[in-house]
Amino acid sequence: MHRTVIVISVSARPDGSESIFCPGLFTPTAAQDGTLVRIRVPGGIVNSQQALVLAEFAAKLGAVDLQVTNRSNVQLLVKSLDQADFAALQAVGLAAPIASVDRFRNIMASPTAGIDPQMLVDTRPLVKSIDSYISSSPHLTGLSAKFSIGIDGGEALSIGQRPNDILLLARPAGLRLMLRMSDGSPGGDASLTAKSGSPTGQMLDTRLVWGLEQAVEVFATLSDLYLQHSGAIPLVPSEHRRSRQPRFRHLVKHWGLDWLRANCPGAELTRETVAMPQGGYQYLGVHSQLQSEYFYLGVVLPLGRLTLEQLRGLAEIAAIYGNSEIRLTPWQNIILPNLPAIQPVIGALERLGLSVNPKHSAGSIAACRGTLGCAAAVIDSQNHALAAIRQLTLTSPVQIHISGCDKGCAQPLPSDIALKGTSQGYEIYLHAPGAVFGRYLYPAMPADRALEVVQKMLQVHQALSPATSFRDFTDRHDLSTLLQFFHA
Repeated sequence: MHRTVIVISVSARPDGSESIFCPGLFTPTAAQDGTLVRIRVPGGIVNSQQALVLAEFAAKLGAVDLQVTNRSNVQLLVKSLDQADFAALQAVGLAAPIASVDRFRNIMASPTAGIDPQMLVDTRPLVKSIDSYISSSPHLTGLSAKFSIGIDGGEALSIGQRPNDILLLARPAGLRLMLRMSDGSPGGDASLTAKSGSPTGQMLDTRLVWGLEQAVEVFATLSDLYLQHSGAIPLVPSEHRRSRQPRFRHLVKHWGLDWLRANCPGAELTRETVAMPQGGYQYLGVHSQLQSEYFYLGVVLPLGRLTLEQLRGLAEIAAIYGNSEIRLTPWQNIILPNLPAIQPVIGALERLGLSVNPKHSAGSIAACRGTLGCAAAVIDSQNHALAAIRQLTLTSPVQIHISGCDKGCAQPLPSDIALKGTSQGYEIYLHAPGAVFGRYLYPAMPADRALEVVQKMLQVHQALSPATSFRDFTDRHDLSTLLQFFHA
């Protein structure tokens, strides 16, 4: 059957709209060493055919590898887009047929959607229906480039705490709307509570519920509200916010929760309370699925990177041993699902140079592109993170965030240890709830010294409290006590 693919040029930004600071497929951004493009993968699921098409697309543009992002998308560093065959990506569903809306396909779901033993609702059909709506709706071009939606189906591997403008809790009783009221960044708007009710942490429970079959209606209602009313609340760019477009939370702050409820006639207002999803589930390694005869493997990607040869190898492994699926995670690793046998897959992965060891240091370290790919960065966080992977020894999983500046883009949630880049080196922080970086522990120091200090911290934890996690160990002590431990 012939399929018509609509191709629109790379200049997919509407005339008169503001500059794009986050790369897209049709809206690339310049980097120090090339051009950055980002391919949206709604729900994070690609199949073997898509993986091979992606590898071919990247190779033709001069890329040597790709990077899984913290939104389960794919980022490429290419020499140029002059020879880009967008139609190839559009034909397999890796790009929208209407280029101007491609960058709004920001739909996040659990990497274990449909296979998680704890799940309450299979969110994959919901992701697909919303993606189809976005991909065929040119009127959405006025949305904020960061307009995003997460759909949590009650999985153990939850994305409920990941930063999305809109979070839908998919439960048997319906889709419950939660809104993120703060991004947690140093320049974030943690005070967005006026007129908006009482948020739970950074999340506001609107108590609005739609039927499971109304996923598209929910998105259409909220996106239309944004398009109709966002122009009334322009924002002044700042050090941490270059966009003049508001986020959805700014609309709710401005007009209040009652205004939102009045403008969602398709929803019911419930009095029932709901528990917020919690993160922390360890997914690397071997795990049983909901389908009792199958397993899934969590595979470590150093800094989310895959060579094109590894991508082709994964496509082959998924086709031979699984159901041809490769699932990208917001933690910048991957999952191979629906595996009836494990050992042959582990062997094949090892031959590709990939590990499933949950204690592998690369599975614990997140870093932004640093000065290689971001004008805001002041330090080469990417290469320093590669050094950390080589040098640090972990005896248990520890989340380490290495940031090229004080925005914290690579890990938008609190980590166990954070290294914040400055012009003098890295400041070191420890976990604190609700803070991207956390509790200030050490002043700025050179990168090699910072890694030595982090290794000492890890060794002290193992010596003093090996039965507890690093986070629990540091959370229960004040900073002065911890400094005494680390300096002993």
